[in-house]
Amino acid sequence: MNRISHPARMFCAYLTLILSAALLITACSGSGRPTETSTALDSIPIPAISEDTAPIHDPVFPAYPFLFFTEDGEEITVELPCDPEQYAELHACTLDDTGALYHAILYSVEPEVGVLPEEVRVFSFEDGREYPVVPVGEILSRYVTVTSEEGLWRMNVGGAAYEVPKSQFSGEAQSALSDMPDMTRAHDFYIENGHLYCRVSLLCSADGLYAAEALRIRFTIDGEGVTADEITFERQETETVEAEDPDLPA
Repeated sequence: MNRISHPARMFCAYLTLILSAALLITACSGSGRPTETSTALDSIPIPAISEDTAPIHDPVFPAYPFLFFTEDGEEITVELPCDPEQYAELHACTLDDTGALYHAILYSVEPEVGVLPEEVRVFSFEDGREYPVVPVGEILSRYVTVTSEEGLWRMNVGGAAYEVPKSQFSGEAQSALSDMPDMTRAHDFYIENGHLYCRVSLLCSADGLYAAEALRIRFTIDGEGVTADEITFERQETETVEAEDPDLPA
C-alpha cells in the first residue's frame, strides 16, 4: 500500500479546508439574500386624502313678512327682501278690461344703495293667488334696442324709432357719457288711473346723469302671468309719444 508523504497529506488537508470554506460561504450567501419582487407603481392604490370641508350653502338673504287680506278677509303673508315699513307699498289695480281687482305690492330691491330700483308682485284680490310678473329687464330685451350715433342714441321701441339727444348733456364732456344708456338702475313702479305702470329711466353716465327721456311700461294680465301691454317713449316731463302699434305679443 502506497503511503502519502506527510507534506502531501498536509497539502490535501489544506486544499480540502479551502474547498469546504468556499462551499460554506456560498451556501450562506444564497440563503441570506432576500427575495426581490417588482410591483408596478400604477397598481398601488393611492390612499384617500381626507380634508375638513364644509358643505356649500346658498347665500342667505334677509326676508321680511308682509301681510294683506283677500276680499273675503283671509290673511295672506308673503316674504319681501326689504323692510316693508320703509320700502314697500300695497295698492289695488286692474290689469284687464274685466274690472277685476288685483293686489300690487311695490317694493325696492336694494334699499342699502343710493339707487332704488323697484319690483312688483301681483296677487288676486279675490283669493290671494300670485301671478308671476315678467321682469322689466326681460321686457326691455324683447322689445327695445339702442344704438349709439354721432350726437344721439337711437332707440327702437317695438318697431318705432326715437332719438335721445346727447346735446342735453352739453355741460359734460362727451367722453364722460356711457356708450349706451343703462336701463337697469332706475325702475319706478306706480299705479295711475287704476293701471300698473313702470317708468324706466336712462342712466347716461357713471356720474349719475339721467336723460330727460324715459320709457313707460303698462302691464296687463295675460293667462297665468303679468306682462307688458304697451311701451311709451316719454320726452321731458310733459311730452309723451306712444309707440305706433308696438305689437307686443303676450
